[in-house]
Amino acid sequence: MSALANSCARSVATRRIVAAAAALLVVGVSARADPPPDADSHFSAWFAQLKSKNGASCCDVVDCRFVGERIVAGGYQVRFHEADTAAFPSGWVTVPDDAVRPRPPGGPMTAVACWFNDRIYCFFGEPES
Repeated sequence: MSALANSCARSVATRRIVAAAAALLVVGVSARADPPPDADSHFSAWFAQLKSKNGASCCDVVDCRFVGERIVAGGYQVRFHEADTAAFPSGWVTVPDDAVRPRPPGGPMTAVACWFNDRIYCFFGEPES
């Protein structure tokens, strides 16, 4: 095999290795489910099980946050505690019906909303007492 052919073969192999490593990194990061910054770390497993209506992780592309909640005539509304940042809205935000999910047992004692692209993606109300 010529030196040029060897060089091309190594270049292709290197690109494949880099692409595979990048894919693994993306999968690892997207599968991570981080609780909100003010959450107790022992809730990590609870956050990891949160799923959207289509079965995707609620925490793979968005940040979930503890929120205030209220029930109004049209359904749920939430208020983000971090409304002073540009990343989250201020005031009460209507939760889309398709974002309301059954709450898994064992989580924190507050409502949780996940926000992405100016939309609530997942919402888990306060646990029933």
